[in-house]
Amino acid sequence: MLSQEYPLSAKEVFARLQKTGINQLTYQASHKALKELVEEKVVVKEKTKYALDPIWIQGLKSFALDLSETYSRKGKVDPHADVISLHFSTLLGMLRFIVGYFESRFPNPEKKDSICVWKHPWSVVGFSEVELDHLRKLLKRNQHYALCPHSFPLDKMFSNMVAQLGKKTKLKAKMKLDYDMKIHGDYLAQIYFPKELKEELDKIYKETKSVEKLDYHKLLTRVAEKQCDILVVITKNKELAQHFRELALKDF
Repeated sequence: MLSQEYPLSAKEVFARLQKTGINQLTYQASHKALKELVEEKVVVKEKTKYALDPIWIQGLKSFALDLSETYSRKGKVDPHADVISLHFSTLLGMLRFIVGYFESRFPNPEKKDSICVWKHPWSVVGFSEVELDHLRKLLKRNQHYALCPHSFPLDKMFSNMVAQLGKKTKLKAKMKLDYDMKIHGDYLAQIYFPKELKEELDKIYKETKSVEKLDYHKLLTRVAEKQCDILVVITKNKELAQHFRELALKDF
């Protein structure tokens, strides 16, 4: 947001967030996040206005290179292959692949229901407004469902965020897996997080007792952008995809 329009006051930042269609954040939480970003030298404050820190912007060069490598790999992914194994170095990179390529390029001509099975809801924190708009359009193509066995405050918040974008969600679901899963058409994407990342996710979700106390910078640096090895195995199997689809829909 501040990369496209700056400087902005705290009220102006909050107003822009509201226009994205995500209404779960309060003004207090938005203002608290800005203060934390200033402390972490991601954002600078001049009088009552905020803008990105020029030094921090320089640090994005390495991230841009990593993102470029991730996206260059897309051309090598064949949607017609029976099994595809991919490795991602960050959670955010994996999410961008699922939303920006898997759901966009892998065929679903019959517009079958798409299913997400989470341990914890995937956060859209870190997505640009362009990416959020792309996600809204994807969710209008066919019916989307997502389920999670937990109901911590962050589970509720991030579940509500994607629900506002157009996805039907269910917390305290009976279906529970040792990995996350995305079902799209006749394809299953099984997502395996490393032990350290799973433990960090559990810790943040369990220890954050209210949305206002969420440390957004910590969520980005220790989870979304943390360097790790996430394995995604995409399998084309019509019967198996339908089996898990029907199993998941029993929770709704």
